[in-house]
Amino acid sequence: MPIQKLYVKNLLTSEGWKTDQCITIADGKISNIEASDNMTNQNPIEFMVPGIPNVHSHGFQYAMRGLAENFSSRDDSFWSWRKLMYQFVENITPEDLRVIATTVYIDMLKAGYTAVGEFHYLHRDNQGSAYQQLSVMSEIMIETAINSGISMCHLPVLYQYGGFEKENLQLTQKRFQLSDDEFLDLHLNLQQKYAANSDINIGMAPHSLRAIDIHRFTDLLDQTENNFPIHIHISEQMAEVKACERVNHCHPIEWLANNAHLNEQWNLIHATHANENEIKQITTSGARVGLCLTTEANLGDGIFDLQTFMKNKGKFCIGSDSHISVNPVEELRWLEYGQRLKHQKRAFYATEMHKKTAENLLLDAVKNGNDALGFKTVEGNLGSKADFISLKIPLELKHLNNEQILNQWIFSSRNSWVDKVMVSGRWVISDGQHPLDDFVSKNYPKVVKKLLN
Repeated sequence: MPIQKLYVKNLLTSEGWKTDQCITIADGKISNIEASDNMTNQNPIEFMVPGIPNVHSHGFQYAMRGLAENFSSRDDSFWSWRKLMYQFVENITPEDLRVIATTVYIDMLKAGYTAVGEFHYLHRDNQGSAYQQLSVMSEIMIETAINSGISMCHLPVLYQYGGFEKENLQLTQKRFQLSDDEFLDLHLNLQQKYAANSDINIGMAPHSLRAIDIHRFTDLLDQTENNFPIHIHISEQMAEVKACERVNHCHPIEWLANNAHLNEQWNLIHATHANENEIKQITTSGARVGLCLTTEANLGDGIFDLQTFMKNKGKFCIGSDSHISVNPVEELRWLEYGQRLKHQKRAFYATEMHKKTAENLLLDAVKNGNDALGFKTVEGNLGSKADFISLKIPLELKHLNNEQILNQWIFSSRNSWVDKVMVSGRWVISDGQHPLDDFVSKNYPKVVKKLLN
């Protein structure tokens, strides 16, 4: 890829706002950022912010958005939603998955997501039998990400049990099951196949403490280089917390911390019901939490204790999970608003030293999210992936300063402001459009109609 230069009038960096900047990009990474006095003839970008990582995605669930919103019982919850999800996923074929994944990844790019953590557990066919090649469904997700232009940390999921007492999986869960050897082979083969692609990382995802044996999982880690991202669902639902207490006599994150070597590799997805002691275990280990606000709200999960997490200097990132919404602005907005409602105070994610709420939310989500996916964000940006979002500012807001415009985008925007998106130095969205839009409009409705019949 040839060296390229971007000229930007207003640029948000990890060090704050900079005006009239020239960004030099080499091999998809930022090699230099410097002030420029030669903006007039360079067709500069007006307003640009870093691309945002989406650390938690179940790509196939995109096709069932809005289909589980009606009353099913007086105890309607995550668990009743899960039954509907299992029924929906039963008939997804590899080609269906390709179409759905293309659609959701383009949707992510248009919203400003530039990298995705694909927490993938659709391994087998709908009879629970292995495909001729075990990696078929994983490779569909990875190749679709490559074709769409979004970076990916692919996270093959280990899913073996139906509960903390190691119950057998139900028939509806058989598509998810892998043996220890199959899981390890899948991880290692994918690592080898995509080692040369700097936009693809391969991690591991023990599904949840109720679905694995944590001791066997750590044994598997010992058979790898063990320097990749690890993501796990944890403490999402109170029923899960109570089951863990009953069987293991402690809370889930406490059990994980006591039985695995928590460190910066680990990313605890949801962690909704983490108590104060567990939050300290997370933060002292260097692990992150992956918060998926719109999904957590949609499923009635609860509200994460961000106040205690902030006091302990915790690191959060965001994800769209079931894709009930694919919009990083909405995730960040509701991270802040949920805490405002809970604690009855404003400017929650701000301090005396760091007063800019929207800037704090965005920059922390970018840095921690990239780290969670193995795309390290380098201090000062130099050497980081060249992932950017160009925003089209409404005319009536042009008189505002940069901080005010960012506040408007995060807290007040209703229509998308995303105009262009760059991933690793390549423009993948231009004028809000993607080259595969026609493919999506032609094929996606057919897939959803088929799955609903």
